[in-house]
Amino acid sequence: MPNIATHGLLAQDVLDNAPFTRLARLIERYPKAYFLGSNGPDILFYYHSLPWQSKAGADRFNVMGNLVHSQKIDEFYRKAIEIIQATPQGETRQLMTVYLAGHLTHWSLDTVAHPYIFYKTGAIQGATKYWHFRLESMIDTLMVKQTKGYLLSKFDMPSLVKVDETTKEAIAKLYRPILSEVFDQDASEEELKECVTSIHTLATYLYDPYTIKFPLVQLGESLLGMKWKFSGHIVAGKMDLKRDVLNLNHATWKHPCDGTKVSDESFIDLYHSAIRRATGVLCALNDVLFKDNIV
Repeated sequence: MPNIATHGLLAQDVLDNAPFTRLARLIERYPKAYFLGSNGPDILFYYHSLPWQSKAGADRFNVMGNLVHSQKIDEFYRKAIEIIQATPQGETRQLMTVYLAGHLTHWSLDTVAHPYIFYKTGAIQGATKYWHFRLESMIDTLMVKQTKGYLLSKFDMPSLVKVDETTKEAIAKLYRPILSEVFDQDASEEELKECVTSIHTLATYLYDPYTIKFPLVQLGESLLGMKWKFSGHIVAGKMDLKRDVLNLNHATWKHPCDGTKVSDESFIDLYHSAIRRATGVLCALNDVLFKDNIV
C-alpha cells in the first residue's frame, strides 16, 4: 500500500477532475473526512501503535486491518452503503458518505499499485520485513515532487489525517457494524476513535521533511539492534535518486501472484490508472447515494 501522502495526492487529483458533481460538492464541504478516508483500513493498524502505549489490543486491530484489506471487499462496501442509507439525514450521514468516498480512492490505488510494491519488496516478513514500508515512505517523498513539483517540506502530510471529534464519531459509527457483521470482529466506538487519533499523532512523528529525525532514529536502532523498525516508516525529505524507485526507466516487473503477468509500467503509470479507477467508482457511488436526491 502506498503511504499517507500518495493516497492523499491521488484523492485530491480525483476530486480536481470530478464528474460526480453532487458527491464532489459534499466532499468539498468535508475535505478532512475525505482525506482521512483515503487511508482506507490502514487506520486500524494504528491502535496503540505509539511506543509508550500499552500493546493490549494492538494485535486484535492488526488482525482486523489485514482482514479488511484482504477479504470480503464487496461485502465491506455494500454494508457501508447500507449503513449510510439507514442513517438519518444530517451531518453524520454526510461525513460517512465523504469518508467512504475517500476509502474507495484508497482501494483504487492499492489494487493497482500493490503488485508493483510487493514485487519490489517481497513479503512483509523475515529479512525483507521493513523493505515494504521503506519503499512506501520513499514513494511518498518522490510523488510529492513528481506530481506537485515541490519538496516534502511544502506538503503538510499530517494534516491529511487530522479530523475533529464529530468526524471521528461518524467514522466509528460506520466502521463498528461493518467489523461486527461482515468480519465478526468486535471494536468499540472509543477504540475506533483512538485509531483515528493515533494515525495523526504517528504521522506527525514520522513526517521528517528536513531529514533530521531519520539519521537520529537510525543511530538509535543500530545501538538497539532494531534496524529499520521505526526509521522504515519515516517519510523523509531527502530523495533516493540512486534507485529507480518509481520505475521511471520502465524496467520489466512481474505480478507477484502470477508470473505470467509482466509489465514495464512506472509507478506514475499505475497512479494514473488508479485515478481513472477511482473516478469511475466514485461516479457509481454518486449514482447510488443520490438516486433519490438524498444524503
